[in-house]
Amino acid sequence: VIASPCASPVLASILAILSSTIASQPVNGIVLLFTYSIGYSSPIILAGILSAKISEMSANSGQFLWVNQALGIALVGFGTHSMLEFVTSVVI
Repeated sequence: VIASPCASPVLASILAILSSTIASQPVNGIVLLFTYSIGYSSPIILAGILSAKISEMSANSGQFLWVNQALGIALVGFGTHSMLEFVTSVVI
């Protein structure tokens, strides 16, 4: 089971709604949980498919090397920016 701090409040809200209406409207509960599960799992499945395709394409040619380096630099830059934002907000 993957814990997700971003999705847990949404799931808790859905379960709260279901706990009060499940006896009178069970179909709505099924639809809400099904919609949540599709929305929660779709990005994970899409990322897995795209990751495999990009790995396959980059293994065939070295033309994606610059993409990997650019994304690595962007990741370090965003991480540094976030850390500096946090430090300055705590200090000030």
